[in-house]
Amino acid sequence: MGMTFHKLARCAQSVMAAGGVALVLAILLAVPAFAASDLNAVIDSVRDWVAGLLIALATLFLTVGGVRYLTAQGNPRAVEDAKAGIRQR
Repeated sequence: MGMTFHKLARCAQSVMAAGGVALVLAILLAVPAFAASDLNAVIDSVRDWVAGLLIALATLFLTVGGVRYLTAQGNPRAVEDAKAGIRQR
């Protein structure tokens, strides 16, 4: 009927790998701050870079929480831990 633990684990690994790739791309494709000509442009560039990094990290944490929720298999404690991890991040 449902998915087995091994299938869920493989799914979780795929999701985590995709999140890791997204994080690496966000870091590598960020606009460098040194390309600006004045202080305001530097501050704007750094702010944009930090915002992109925080968005990537938030996505990663939500993905991890979702995978923990999916792999809880009805265990009430594991479900509550996964929900708490999603809410607190």
